[in-house]
Amino acid sequence: MTIRPLRTIAIAGCSYATVIQCRNWLPDPVGGLCWFSFDNPALSARIPIFAGVTELPSSFEVCAQHRFRMDSACWTFRRANRLATVRWGATQTIMEETVREFEERAFAELPDVEKRALALLWSKTPEREPFTAAQYLIKYTNDFARAAMQKHLELGDRFWGLFGRGF
Repeated sequence: MTIRPLRTIAIAGCSYATVIQCRNWLPDPVGGLCWFSFDNPALSARIPIFAGVTELPSSFEVCAQHRFRMDSACWTFRRANRLATVRWGATQTIMEETVREFEERAFAELPDVEKRALALLWSKTPEREPFTAAQYLIKYTNDFARAAMQKHLELGDRFWGLFGRGF
């Protein structure tokens, strides 16, 4: 009998993960949705990025492959995730609750976000609108991404404090 090694999707060596939703009943800018997470997808909040989004926080552009950089979005997640795995028994609930919190937030907000984006997209008086559908989706995605990064930055700080006297 031969046992074949299997690799799960969620591993510590993952750089990023995506789940793509293609919803053909919606216009492309709203109907295409990428659920994006940096680092280990089991430990990182998923960020909903709509197909109509053309800008992300500048920290998304900073490479995380060769060295630690606090100006890298990826390292914001990676630092918290790596520290969490060092003492998983003390951090598991915190990490699982964080991922769940952002997932539930997205699921609760997205119906209204999509409705508002569609209204802006189909507006008969776009010049009267405060912003375009694209601008609205960019703002939502970037605000969500910044909130997820901030949470993971706080978790990294919290874990350093928790483990300050040793792992």
